[in-house]
This record gives sequence, C-alpha cells and structure tokens, in this order.
Amino acid sequence: MSLPSILVFFGLTASGKSTLGRLFAEHHNYVYLNTDRVRKEILGLPVTARKGAPPGEGIYNQQLTRDTYAELLLRAEQAVQSGAPGVVLDGSYMRLEDRRDVLQLATKLGLDVVFVFCDCSAATVKERLQQRARDPEAISDAGWAIYQDQLAKFSAPDELAAGQLLQINTERPPGDLLAELDNLLRR
Repeated sequence: MSLPSILVFFGLTASGKSTLGRLFAEHHNYVYLNTDRVRKEILGLPVTARKGAPPGEGIYNQQLTRDTYAELLLRAEQAVQSGAPGVVLDGSYMRLEDRRDVLQLATKLGLDVVFVFCDCSAATVKERLQQRARDPEAISDAGWAIYQDQLAKFSAPDELAAGQLLQINTERPPGDLLAELDNLLRR
C-alpha cells in the first residue's frame, strides 16, 4: 500500500508532533509545513524570535491563527501541484473547522489524507516545554498556559473516518515512533 499524500501531525503543544512530523517528512521526502514557522513568517519575524503570548492574544490571536492554517493549506496545494510526493502538515489542528479544511483540500485534489494524533502524558509535556524554553533554536513559543488552554478547548476528531485517523503515543524514541508509524500506514 502506498503512503497517503497528506499527513497531518496534530495534538496539543509539546506532544511530539513536530519531531515526528519533521522526521517522517525527511525520511519520505515530503514537504514539511509547520504552523509555528508559518505564523512567524506571516508576521515577518525570524522563526526563532520569542514572541510568547497568553492564549488567544498576540501571536496566538484568532485571526492570525486562521490566517496561518489557511496559508498552510495554500502551501500544501502548491507543493502537491509542483510534484512533491507528499506533504506533512504540523499543527495542533484542535478545531474541527481546520481539520475539515484539510479534508476538503484532499478531496479537491483527489488525494489521500491521514491525521496522526500525537499524545503524551502531562509530565512529558512539562519536561518538553522546559527543554524548549532553554533551546535558542526552538520555533514554538507555546508554554504551559497554551497547553492548558488547548486541553480545555480541543475538539475530538470524531469527524474522521477510521482509516483517516491514527493515534500514537510519542513517549518513545523518535526512530521507534517512525518505524511504528510506517508500519501503521502501510497496513
């Protein structure tokens, strides 16, 4: 079985979605599109600029978030039309509307899409957020307050069909997770 053309790595902040999504994209020569990077590009900021803000404000305001997800879809469509073997979309995709927009794009382009829900314990999230805060190359500004806000507002992906949704616990080494994901996708 061939790999889907669009993979959406989604979940709460610090769930491991960016690490796994980037690794998958590199391994399979897919175009990798990340909401944190695109958000800062829209604002004209260096991707490692620290612009943290409370949930719903500043860099995380609703309009900028909508614009960011719309730009990801535009770039995904352009990548596929340019001949890329596939696209990885990396973001929280916590809103039903954002996931539906991806499904509509896949239908429009006649492509398969799989959503990979990345999950881990709150203790692991805390540890990853502490590491991120010390990493000068980190792109995401999301901290514990954003995590808790996402946890309260996350819309379960009930709209996704069984073959469109995979769930993976990201608390193991990234190489092991990539092997597991490849196995799941090829079934």
